[in-house]
Amino acid sequence: MPNSNIVGKIQVYSGVNGELLDVVEGPNFNEGFGQNIATIGDLSGNGLDAVAAGARREANGNLVDAGAVYIYNPNPFIFADATELSASSGVPVQVLMSFPESEANTKYALLLSGAGTGPTTIAGLEVPLGQSLLLSQMLTGWAPFNLHGAFGTLDANAQATATLDSDPTLAGLVGTTFNMAAVTYDSIPTLAGRRTSIAWPIRITL
Repeated sequence: MPNSNIVGKIQVYSGVNGELLDVVEGPNFNEGFGQNIATIGDLSGNGLDAVAAGARREANGNLVDAGAVYIYNPNPFIFADATELSASSGVPVQVLMSFPESEANTKYALLLSGAGTGPTTIAGLEVPLGQSLLLSQMLTGWAPFNLHGAFGTLDANAQATATLDSDPTLAGLVGTTFNMAAVTYDSIPTLAGRRTSIAWPIRITL
């Protein structure tokens, strides 16, 4: 007889260091949630594969053990309203950083690099940015003149926003792709990385 006290779950681990990134629990007891899972590609355009999880004994109305499939879209922790920044349009790119609740009120940095997605180890954290002069400068606390909100503290919802302004001086960088990644960190007692987002590409256009 099935154990009615068991709720199925999916555990998501980092492919880089094996760290447990997230746990998704099934909605009800004894439905077999997570016994069968599969990746089904990038459904939301965030660069991450979605996961389909079966719950083979879930009821559907009067149908007992009808079964169901749930789709889990991993949180990339960073969202921008564009992947291109025009030097001439005057239209900025808005960036939202949205981390798990465990990161509420922690410090963050929105880092940029023009050298691909690395990764680069920063304060013990594997960050998906290539090592570059730009990244090294930002690690000192400097930010490009057109990036506002690069450093700060996440709010009570573990969120923060930043803006990349359009500027004519970017015309010399047309065709260049930069990647940005948001990281959370502790500074006391020593600098230690906590979480990192995916790399979000921004291509400079005219």
